[in-house]
Amino acid sequence: MRKEGRDCYRLSRAVSCNVRTIIRTRVVLLIVTIISGFLLTYHFFITFLYLTPFNPVKVSMESNTQQHMGQLFAQNWSLFAPDPLHSNSILYASCLMDGGGESGWYDMTSGTIQAFHNQPLGAYTRLARMHLVAIRQYQGVTDPTTELVRQKLCAVDAENAACTRDDAQSRSVQSVGKKMLARLGSSACMKIAKDSGEKVSKVKMRVIELPVRPYSERSNKEWVPEVTGFETEWFPFEQVAPLSNIILIPEANAT
Repeated sequence: MRKEGRDCYRLSRAVSCNVRTIIRTRVVLLIVTIISGFLLTYHFFITFLYLTPFNPVKVSMESNTQQHMGQLFAQNWSLFAPDPLHSNSILYASCLMDGGGESGWYDMTSGTIQAFHNQPLGAYTRLARMHLVAIRQYQGVTDPTTELVRQKLCAVDAENAACTRDDAQSRSVQSVGKKMLARLGSSACMKIAKDSGEKVSKVKMRVIELPVRPYSERSNKEWVPEVTGFETEWFPFEQVAPLSNIILIPEANAT
């Protein structure tokens, strides 16, 4: 009898421990599910709000959406009709050596984008976007919502400082873009000058805008894109972390 009693006691303790373990596990899973559900719901809501056209709700939550989306998830309504993006940008870099010689122009964009298409989950995910962000900020282009407000303002007051991008916010954005381009160029020149043994003193950037063939011109064999662009001034060379994955194509070999 005593032995049977001890066995029952041990069995009841084991069952009780298993029940407590199961309850704790389920409580932890429930908490994780609730937190994950909240975070996913918040992310999808902010993403949806970020992609919507200009509206009062979006304006009121602008700081939240920009802080959450940042540069990594940046996207806007211009991806879609009726006014989708209609041009491609190519960023070139040129290096001025201490001896006065120039390296010529190197395409920093085409090879990197092609590598991104081949490896969409690799390091090129970010590399393929950096030049776009730098170019837009150098031109004083801010977030999509602000640009929509600027367009509405320019329609009624073309001489306004915000419209001519001479306001404090535009100048601040342009200053950041200038630094980004200078560092991108410096990183490219570090790679260009690596084999020559020369030292780089300055870097210059060139931006080429190529319009995408309109759908209405899809069958027109005589259609030629109207190429536009600009060159920056010479920026002082900076010692920056090298972008080892970036692909540089000499201008003579670029297509």
